[in-house]
Amino acid sequence: MKKQTLFFWISILILHTTLSYAQDESSKIEVTKISDTIYKFFVNEFVNMTAFIGPDGALLVDSGFEEAAGQVKSILSTLGNSDIKYIINTHSDYDHIAGNRSLREHALIIAHTNCRDQMLKYIEPSFDLPFDKKIFEEGMPMITADDRLTLYFNNQEIHIIPLLGGHTDEDIIIYFENEGVACLGDMIFPDSFPVVKIENGGSVQKLLENIDTLIYRFSEDDILIVGHGRDMKSGELKEYRKMIVETVEIVSNAMKAGKCVEEMKKENVLRHWESWNSKLFPEDLNTDSWIETIVKSLNNSLQNYLRLSDEAYQSKDYAEFQRLMLKIVELAPQNYRYRYNLACAYALNGDQQNTINTLQFLLDQDYDLALLAATDSDFDSMREIAEFQEITNRIEEKTRPLNNSSIAFSIPEKDLIPEGIAYDPVDEAFYIGSVQKCKIIKIDKQGRISDFAEPRQDDLVKVLGLRVDVERRYLWAVSSYGFYSPDIPEELLGTTGVFRYDLQTRKLLKKYMLHREENHMLNDLTIDSNGDVYVTDWRIPAIYMISADKDTIEKFIDLPRRPNGIDFSGDGTKLFIAGGGIGVLDISSKTFRELKHPVNMYLSGDGLYYYQNSLIAVQNGGLRKVIRFYLNEGQDEIIRSEALEAYHPLFNLPTTGALVGNEFYFIANSQLRAYDEDGNLFPLSELEETKILKIELQ
Repeated sequence: MKKQTLFFWISILILHTTLSYAQDESSKIEVTKISDTIYKFFVNEFVNMTAFIGPDGALLVDSGFEEAAGQVKSILSTLGNSDIKYIINTHSDYDHIAGNRSLREHALIIAHTNCRDQMLKYIEPSFDLPFDKKIFEEGMPMITADDRLTLYFNNQEIHIIPLLGGHTDEDIIIYFENEGVACLGDMIFPDSFPVVKIENGGSVQKLLENIDTLIYRFSEDDILIVGHGRDMKSGELKEYRKMIVETVEIVSNAMKAGKCVEEMKKENVLRHWESWNSKLFPEDLNTDSWIETIVKSLNNSLQNYLRLSDEAYQSKDYAEFQRLMLKIVELAPQNYRYRYNLACAYALNGDQQNTINTLQFLLDQDYDLALLAATDSDFDSMREIAEFQEITNRIEEKTRPLNNSSIAFSIPEKDLIPEGIAYDPVDEAFYIGSVQKCKIIKIDKQGRISDFAEPRQDDLVKVLGLRVDVERRYLWAVSSYGFYSPDIPEELLGTTGVFRYDLQTRKLLKKYMLHREENHMLNDLTIDSNGDVYVTDWRIPAIYMISADKDTIEKFIDLPRRPNGIDFSGDGTKLFIAGGGIGVLDISSKTFRELKHPVNMYLSGDGLYYYQNSLIAVQNGGLRKVIRFYLNEGQDEIIRSEALEAYHPLFNLPTTGALVGNEFYFIANSQLRAYDEDGNLFPLSELEETKILKIELQ
């Protein structure tokens, strides 16, 4: 797309493509024509703002400095329409919002909720600012959003997409899809190290995820307008990402070697990346400042605390292990695995009462990892204590098998290692996916077993979730190489997608793949009455949708935690989503909330299935249960639970199931952990036939 450049200075008249305006000499605006409707304003040789102009009026992305507002209006008038209807703030930095109050006369101001919240903080009496606080107070956004919005204006769709946690926790991008133009705010600084405001919720790790999203979302020729600096093509993001990944790795390795920030600066560990020192802001964005940012970001990340806690545990520095586990639990209080590790830390440091209190809490929450305390050597110092013996008695009571289920059928192929199962009521056939052999088998109503899709047919990798579209006669399968394993070729790591097969011909109809480099891991799926497919992404928490009309895979919504099992409510208006909890997603409003539940109830699930206003969850790990959660009438709360099966002697990591009328069939022994540390499957002599159990539902 060819660009024309116009310079708006301070006086006189129009000469060819140069326009000038007589005002004070404090402001200079350079205007670049991006398309027939989009113009970039470079204000005071510092910050970019964008104008989208058409018959409905003007839309501004960011508002620049207040002193330039008069010139902005004059330029818009010259370009064809000065009636500003919308101002969209990418974030709350002064140079991006200061023009709000002078340009807002007829305009609605839109921003992320966190952006408005940050602006409200700025006007608090206790907050010291070098600017007039009324600029923030009188320029507040009127419309805020936590999720993406689509604005229909000037006969175009304008997508407002939150990408939080990279630069700050309030950033949004604006995408003019018809024009192939996106405004990124300060998320990217071309030819320069990025700005990551850790104190405002930014992190280097999340910035990388956001860049991955940009690479996936845009075509390589899309034009990216940034807050400071030149425009970019989307294709340049891969090199930008590569710079961040490689510099983070170098600094991370230096940290592991015990080097501090000043040592890294002195050794100039990023000397090979000095070409990324900013030309616009050389004092602020250079190798030294980038080292500081990386170190601060890594030190503030949960993953870093986990790494350090593991190192402390392995080196038997139990005091440090406890200190770090306290911090980890503070950052992730709902992750009970961390609480269990904290109980281990208390025991190793001789803190008997906190050990007892923590284990009792976990048992009260029905979190079965606490059951390991009966044999975990970390608690050896506690075994003669009466209160701990009471805990082991509780553990024994909790692990008594229910044995309500019976064997439906067995699969002699011991090294199948299944994960997903689906049922077709038309042919009365089951379909089971293999993680080990990367194939799908069929068990017909006579019990005959055959390969529906042979090993690695159609480039299948590990087969996870399966669902049958009964009406359209499709088998949908999720196939993912999401976790590192020594047996996975490096060039295939990250492969993930959804496969659609014809049930009658067994032929692949279409594959829906995500970009391998983006580190996704699609996991489970469900289908609505229209044939639309919804898929969980466990690695980068989100729900993807394959619309029957568009026949493409697109992100439906980002989630605050990793999702696993998924199923629709009976009326198809909601999605129930399991993982480290169970939440409900309203389809029409795209609103996600965790289900309310009694405080002593622990919610989780690998497979999750809706049945008569209840949810059936297959719980593995320490839990080893099939449990039924009963919903209230509004379906926003779990009011009670019932264990259908627990601690069955055949259980060896149960995974998923399928409803067949009033019966629930499920994989009892997936053997997903039957691998050694080198990724090799255990010998056949140590493996079992796969057992499918069934439970009659009341």
